[in-house]
Amino acid sequence: MKAKHPMKGLLLCSFYTASGNTVLLLLALLALGGVFVVTGQVFFFNMSVIYATTVLPMQVIIGMASNDGKWERFQLSMPIRRSDLIRVHYISLVLSGTVVPLVLITALTGVGVVLHESTFDQGFASAMINSVPAFGMPFLISGLCFPLASSKLGKGREGAILSICFFIAIGIMMIVPQMGDWFNLSFHMVAILIAGISALIFIVSYPITRKMYSKMDF
Repeated sequence: MKAKHPMKGLLLCSFYTASGNTVLLLLALLALGGVFVVTGQVFFFNMSVIYATTVLPMQVIIGMASNDGKWERFQLSMPIRRSDLIRVHYISLVLSGTVVPLVLITALTGVGVVLHESTFDQGFASAMINSVPAFGMPFLISGLCFPLASSKLGKGREGAILSICFFIAIGIMMIVPQMGDWFNLSFHMVAILIAGISALIFIVSYPITRKMYSKMDF
């Protein structure tokens, strides 16, 4: 008998697998945000943005990249397709890398504009755009890592692949602003460009990951 909502169960399982340190991470994020609310120091705002958009989604990325064969075989013994497993990983990352950080950053930015107007003299919309590059990091890493980690080449080498993809993503993040200087692009345009590149790599990686994973042996 098939489960009525296998995708829902897989999503919950994905978040549960990634939730080992989530409570501590959220407490640390709240502490950073609290210091910013009290002091108005932009350093703590920037740290909160980086923390929310990178550290929390990385739990999902690590959860997928470090899955062992036994757990994969157990999942595939359920009435689900391999493509469903990949879809769940991507949906989980979108939720953890976009929805949750966006809510937190919007709240912090709103508080900053109201309580610390001198720090956010550029306004709410501009402050939000300035946060856009931080959203790109987990999508760059996952877009590079997921296809390799789901291939025969990546079997047993997930940790090394994740580390390599992490440094490649940092390189891209450093190169794009430099290109912006060459073409005299504004910071807002560079931010949008980083988001676009990250989204493109993430989207293109999805069918590649599905194809790779369909050929995996466990």
